[in-house]
Amino acid sequence: MTGISGSILVVDDNRMNRIMLSHSLELQGHAVMLAENGRQALTMMHAQPFDLVLLDIVMPEMDGYQVLRQMKTDSTLRDIPVIVISAVDEVASVVRCIEMGAEDYLPKQFDPVLLKARIGACLEKKRLRDQEVAYLQHVSRVIDAAVAVEANTFEPESLEEVAIRPDALGHLARVFQHMVNEIYAREQRLKHEVQVRERIEQEMRVARLIQQTLLPQELPSLPNWRIAAHYQPARAVGGDFYDFLPLPDGNLGILIGDVSDKGVPAALVMATTRSILRASAQSLNAPGQVLETVNDLLYPDIPANMFVTCLYAILDPKEGHLRYANAGHELPYRRHAASVIELRATGMPLGMMPGMHYEERETVLAPGDAVLFYSDGLVEAHDSQRMMFGLARLQRLIAIHPISGAALIHCLLAELAHFTGAEWEQEDDITLVTLHYASSET
Repeated sequence: MTGISGSILVVDDNRMNRIMLSHSLELQGHAVMLAENGRQALTMMHAQPFDLVLLDIVMPEMDGYQVLRQMKTDSTLRDIPVIVISAVDEVASVVRCIEMGAEDYLPKQFDPVLLKARIGACLEKKRLRDQEVAYLQHVSRVIDAAVAVEANTFEPESLEEVAIRPDALGHLARVFQHMVNEIYAREQRLKHEVQVRERIEQEMRVARLIQQTLLPQELPSLPNWRIAAHYQPARAVGGDFYDFLPLPDGNLGILIGDVSDKGVPAALVMATTRSILRASAQSLNAPGQVLETVNDLLYPDIPANMFVTCLYAILDPKEGHLRYANAGHELPYRRHAASVIELRATGMPLGMMPGMHYEERETVLAPGDAVLFYSDGLVEAHDSQRMMFGLARLQRLIAIHPISGAALIHCLLAELAHFTGAEWEQEDDITLVTLHYASSET
């Protein structure tokens, strides 16, 4: 625990004990304040913040038990860790202090090395708790801002403290501010009598516009290759995304992903993930390394219970060589001659755990081959009987329809519409990307 320092309050009625503890703690780099009884200690704790309290039990005016009781019932003091250092070493006293909320208990004839270790552990625990509290407070501010937007009480400066964070949460706040500012700018032109209703509709339109600008505006044009794409969100904005990245060596990066949610939260995470992916892909030339980097950058600040599945592939258009890595996304299908096979690669979704490894695989596409990348909104669509469209159906359709590109996408969407029926309510975003190796220019 070396290198951890903090502000420590020593509470002991024995002057010599206070001096000895203070000297030892200051040598370790801590800032130390002294109190000779419990009442004085509580007054000092209300006057300034402390990272740790070293508390004696037997004291005049107010003993250590009373101090502990008051601290743990006071919302401003209850999170300060307490180590009891007392000559009272009966088991009952130890148990009582721990039950009252003390972090630890040491006899007065303590080992200095042990005390140093216990103090270091308490300070580290408090540091991590303070970081967690600060992060949750910032997340709460973003949530409150979303509520305030709906109530027409949002103030852009309410997110300034979150927006200056250099991490993904700060990026989310900045995107949110931009979206809301756009919404408010448009709302000013609306008539007063329709202001409330139009605010929500306009927010969704602006959010969708912003998201659409993040998707490719033009498809790549490569000799002998045909590329097509289709994006269909389940709501006004969605969590699916795809992208094409022209790389310096002439290769083409292909991205497809899916955030584990829908609506505005998923759209914000989608925007963040896409930005990190694009930046990482420009500096790294291995799909597995790109996903590892993005995962580690995304993990610390992605909202709880959310993650991103993603597949990243690099195509060498001259040789037909395709390298790819998969972060828990749906497996692409390659059609070669009369066969349809899955392109398998293992890896956890992005943002779930740090330090993940992503298997990298490769294949060589021959003229006439086609690859379909897709999100789970297609295969997990249900009909009126709650039957699922399914992977087996998709694989069979790819095999029996010897078409590629936009024609294959049109065929799959037509089959989906026939399967779900006219009353179908789309449950999840649908994204389709096809890659076809034509034998020659047409």
